[in-house]
Amino acid sequence: MPQQKPIIVPVQLHPEQEFHPVTHSALPPLQPICTIKTPTVEISFFDGIDPHVVQVIMRGIEPR
Repeated sequence: MPQQKPIIVPVQLHPEQEFHPVTHSALPPLQPICTIKTPTVEISFFDGIDPHVVQVIMRGIEPR
């Protein structure tokens, strides 16, 4: 099998920005649109979740 040369991609790292936590928020607290409870885990889904993520999680908690 012939060996291929590795592809080298240049990257640039940016300095970290300081994190200033917000002490209050104008947004209401997030409420889950769905919560699934099993004996070992509790999973909450929030508005805007990608359907593919839901599918992967559901497959992961299916009984084997």
